[in-house]
Amino acid sequence: MRRSLRRLCAAGEAELYIPHKLLSKEPASASGGAQLLRFAWPEGERGLASAPSSVYYAQGPDFKPKKSYSPISLRHEPTMDIVVKAYAPAPDGAGYGAALCGLSIGETAALRYKPGKDIKGLGGVKRLGLLAAGTGMAPLLQIARDALRRDDGLASISLLSSYQKRDDVLLGPYLTALEKESNGIFRHRNVITGDGDRIDAAAISAAMPPPGTEDALILVCGTDGFVAGMGGPLVREVDAATGKRGPKRQGPLEGVLSDLGYAAEEVYKF
Repeated sequence: MRRSLRRLCAAGEAELYIPHKLLSKEPASASGGAQLLRFAWPEGERGLASAPSSVYYAQGPDFKPKKSYSPISLRHEPTMDIVVKAYAPAPDGAGYGAALCGLSIGETAALRYKPGKDIKGLGGVKRLGLLAAGTGMAPLLQIARDALRRDDGLASISLLSSYQKRDDVLLGPYLTALEKESNGIFRHRNVITGDGDRIDAAAISAAMPPPGTEDALILVCGTDGFVAGMGGPLVREVDAATGKRGPKRQGPLEGVLSDLGYAAEEVYKF
């Protein structure tokens, strides 16, 4: 019988990774550069905690290096679904995205569960604003779907996603279907930078809850540059003795959201 994840948490790095069988895969974008991969839960395991949760993927016998992905599925659902961009193999041979997207149906990937983030104020939010760049939309979509499932007085969810090209848009039909299923609570708009569009002050003001809105929260996720531009950079302290970086911290609120008058407690950066 498989040991529980709670027991495995005290085990070595390699033992934390569990084989997950790939059940299906399909294009997640018109360009084909990203795939929606659906994995079976291992017998007796439903490892994801409350949203947002994520998983580590590792290659090789030493299970290093590793890459973190945020499923768009929820814990109670029958499969674990992740969106993966098929990046070409890196010089060190990692090739995270290419390796995952190259799996055949029935093959397995070694995945390790990662505890969910504790986002202050998320539990009581009634109006949720989501700002994403590229695959940064994945953890935000997981949060949005979890909020819709709980249905505890939620008034609105607005998602703005930034992409370089229209063919890069992720999960377009999926998000359109989610809009219909939500009866208007969830709305999304894709911003294409290659067409000269931007997630700027005007776009945010048109789609997001305004500053000072009661029970509202803005979440930001994407590249370091995108997050810094929207709300200021995340910060990490470095241990002078070991050189190891500490956990990410929110840091001061800056960027477009600060210019618009949002307060630090109204914004959470990934």
